Amino acid sequence: MTPGDLESKNLTALLVRCQEIVNRICRQSGRPPSQEVTELQKTVHEAQGAAHGNKLSEQQMLLTWQVALDIWNYHTEQSAVCEPAYQNVTAQVLQCACTLVELVPNTELAEQDLASKAQILYKTGSQWCQLKEYENAEACFSKSMPCAASWKTSLDQASCPGSGPEEAAEDLFGLFTLRMTAAWQLDLQTLAEEMLKQAQDLINHDYASSRVSFHQGFRLVTMMAEQARMLTKAKQSNAATNLLKSAMAQLGQLALDEDDPSLAEGTEITWHLRVKVLRMLAHSLLETPGNAAAALNMIHQIRQETNGRQEDAAKHGVNVLAIQALIELDRADDAAAELLQLASSRAPIAMLLDALKSLLTDSSSFSSALQESLQLILHRQQDDANVTSLVIRMLLQKEDHTELEDYALQIAQTMTDDIQQDTPQQRQIFGLLWNKATVLFQHHNFERACELYAGALTFAQGALKAKTARTLAMCCLGMADFDRTKQYLQIADTSEPGSAITTFMRLKVNLEQGNSEAAAEQIQKLSSDEEATTDVLLIACHEAIDTGCLATAKTALEQLLEQSCSNGASEKPNSSGGLPGIIFQNLIKITSQLAEKDRQDEMSLLTDLTRLYKDATQRLSASGPDAFLGEPSRAAVLEWFAAGSWNTALRASQAKHTGLSAELFASSGAFYSRLEVSQESLKYQEMCFLMSGASYLSPSPEAAQQAGTIATARSMLARCREANGRLNALLRGNMPADAGKMQLYLELQELQIGIAQKDVSLEIVDRCIKNDYCGPMLLAWISDLLSSGSSKGGNSALTKTDPEKADGAQSEGSRET
Repeated sequence: MTPGDLESKNLTALLVRCQEIVNRICRQSGRPPSQEVTELQKTVHEAQGAAHGNKLSEQQMLLTWQVALDIWNYHTEQSAVCEPAYQNVTAQVLQCACTLVELVPNTELAEQDLASKAQILYKTGSQWCQLKEYENAEACFSKSMPCAASWKTSLDQASCPGSGPEEAAEDLFGLFTLRMTAAWQLDLQTLAEEMLKQAQDLINHDYASSRVSFHQGFRLVTMMAEQARMLTKAKQSNAATNLLKSAMAQLGQLALDEDDPSLAEGTEITWHLRVKVLRMLAHSLLETPGNAAAALNMIHQIRQETNGRQEDAAKHGVNVLAIQALIELDRADDAAAELLQLASSRAPIAMLLDALKSLLTDSSSFSSALQESLQLILHRQQDDANVTSLVIRMLLQKEDHTELEDYALQIAQTMTDDIQQDTPQQRQIFGLLWNKATVLFQHHNFERACELYAGALTFAQGALKAKTARTLAMCCLGMADFDRTKQYLQIADTSEPGSAITTFMRLKVNLEQGNSEAAAEQIQKLSSDEEATTDVLLIACHEAIDTGCLATAKTALEQLLEQSCSNGASEKPNSSGGLPGIIFQNLIKITSQLAEKDRQDEMSLLTDLTRLYKDATQRLSASGPDAFLGEPSRAAVLEWFAAGSWNTALRASQAKHTGLSAELFASSGAFYSRLEVSQESLKYQEMCFLMSGASYLSPSPEAAQQAGTIATARSMLARCREANGRLNALLRGNMPADAGKMQLYLELQELQIGIAQKDVSLEIVDRCIKNDYCGPMLLAWISDLLSSGSSKGGNSALTKTDPEKADGAQSEGSRET
């Protein structure tokens, strides 16, 4: 036995087995058993594999055909009684029949059997369509088309209409339209257009009566309209428009014979379908920009054809379409007239609100028709606060439209008595008015914002009442209306007594009016208020400075400084330094400005500045750089303090206030010591501490001794020597060429301290005289200093100097004099 014979024998066995399974399925009623269906699918698949590439024998073809027909007959019997839930299983069974009939080539089938094959494939595809399994459906339809040629042949050969040709035409029509539907779903547009054309050609064939053609045409237009609806929903409006235009053309060909008993009924349903397609066409045109005029023509055509025959729901839909078209054509007044007609006809409230929203969004006018429509809508829904809230929201969404805002306020004011306290509707209207007012406030439209905030105040409850009143006060302050500002602040104070924010705003009003005394009271109140944070006080200081109320600003800064001292480590850094640094900077600036403004005497000003710089250094030492200065711009702030105290010290020195200059030079050195170690910062420290010590010892050592400042001067000298030593270490002994000059200054100050204490060794004098920078004038000054110390009971040995240098100094001194 050859391999081919084995395969053939195996195929026959498989076909026999299929027959047995089908027989078992047919013997059972109801849903086909899933086990048998699975077994049938497996066996059919194996039979398909065994038949692949082999020609079936006549017996095998007969057996294959018989099994397929048994399945078909089973399906026909069960389709009348089988529940919809079983459709998937029956479709799987039918698919087995399709697979089997495909094993028999079309050339081996008689025309009648070919028609049966087409029927099996077509019905299976139809079953898959019902299950929305469009890929399976298209596979069956594509195989059915060649077999269905026999149906077309029987139509062409029919000499007159009859039941035979009409039945074949109905199958063909079903095949074309269902395949068209599947192609649409699979986005096979070319195939769908081909099937549509074949269906249209079939309808125009003279095989059947006008009634059959009419009903087929009606079904085709209905399917086209449904597909167009889906295309519009999928935002494919151009494709939907083209399909609907084709549907309109098809509708024009629908006709029944004049003597047909169902002529009146046919005319009526055709009219309804035509109006529906026209309405859909208008809608799809509006979905594509630039087609509003064409859509409006469709609407006019609908109204001409209906002429009052439409139901209310259909009329309302046409009104909405007309509103959309007129809005796009910038015919707002005509659109408002359509809305008024819609509102007068008791249209559904949702439809009215949608149309109103479209008109308010896209229209810039507020016509009388629109106002009347609004009144009708609100009157109909006067017991529904939600609708009223929606209308207010729509009116307020339009930007820069005073009329709509006024109307929204007017509506809101009519609701104050109707809405219960603290309800969602009340909070909703408050939020709408508040949000719109806030937008206006941000654009500095204080007058309009004030009107809307005032409306919101009517609906405000609890803490919102105080907040709204304060915001109203801010609007009035922006308009420089101080009386109304105070009125709203009083409302805020009544609703929320003792609020730090309200106190701050009162301060701002007093500052704007130049009422320094009242402003100072508010500053004092803020400083004792636990709610008033350092940020609030700092802002109050800046407000006072900006308005020129320097005395008030100084008071606020002093209060803030006191508060920050009590907070300790909680001081917050700022972009221009830590909080204490900012306070001292502003206090120093304001103190100078106030002195100039009030013509304060020099001594008082220098005393105040000395105290501030000294307090700043102490605060810096106590809290550390992080808290005092903050991380950003630390070096710049330190240099500002150091340079300021240095310049003020020079000013005090020129005014002969040596005690003050001594403290100021010391403060400057303290600030420089906080800078990053560098040659420049160390040299500045040397100079500051040296000058401070010298100022403490001026105008004479005796005066310094009497003032008890010798110890302080020696401390400054020690700090100067420390800075000098650090500089030497930094430069690793490579001191600059003029380093001896600083050494001379240090020895001279040591000499002054020794004379003041009546305890100077000859070594100090000797080091001074031998210093290369000790010129004739300095020698003369040392000589005078020593003589002064000796004449007042000092050590006589101090008067012994180098004779040569002394003589030289005398003669040189004479020349310089």
